[in-house]
Order: sequence, then structure tokens, then C-alpha cells
Amino acid sequence: MSIRNNKNKSKRQYLFLGVVVFVTFVVTRWAWGNYLSHKQAQAMLHELELRKANIETRLEKVQARNELLETDTGVQDFLIEKYAIKREGERVLVLVRDEDEEIVINEEEKTFWQKMKTTFFE
Repeated sequence: MSIRNNKNKSKRQYLFLGVVVFVTFVVTRWAWGNYLSHKQAQAMLHELELRKANIETRLEKVQARNELLETDTGVQDFLIEKYAIKREGERVLVLVRDEDEEIVINEEEKTFWQKMKTTFFE
């Protein structure tokens, strides 16, 4: 009879151990998932704080520009800058490009042989 009790006791111990391992596994996965969610939320919060600071800076610039445009001199300066209008007593210098002038774009991207060709054959 004591052998049978030992076997039952042994089975109960293995069953208890299995339950404990399973619960530990479930709790560990839950905790790890919460940790990852927390880290992701912190990263998003940091990114949003940077965006907020950028937007606040832009808002300050726009408000300063609006305050400038509320005055006559601010409007006058804006028109001069935007449309090349002159003030009284000033002269305007307009630079015009020759139509025969060749415009070179991305000179650095040319290869050595392309540069040699343009130097000697054109």
C-alpha cells in the first residue's frame, strides 16, 4: 500500500510541477509582451515630442511673420522680397541670362571620359 501511495504522490508532484511551469511560461510571455509594448510606446512618445517641438518652432515663425505683415513696413518688405518691387528712391537691378548660355547640371556626376569629351570636342 505504501508503494501505491508513493506512485500517486509522485504523479501529483509531476502534475503540480507541470502546472507551475505552464503558469510561469504564461506569466513570462505576458510580462515580455507588456515590456515590448512599453518600449514601443516610449519610442513613439519620443518621436511625437520631436514632431511637437518642430511644429511649435514653425508656429512661432509663422506668428512672427504674421505680426510683421500687420505693419505697413512689413507688408512693404514682403512685397519687395516676393515681387522685386522697389521703394521710392531705389533702383532695381535685374539680371538676365543669355539664351545661348549653356546650363550645366550635375557636373560632378560626369565620368572622367565625359569630361574629357566636353573639354576637347565641344
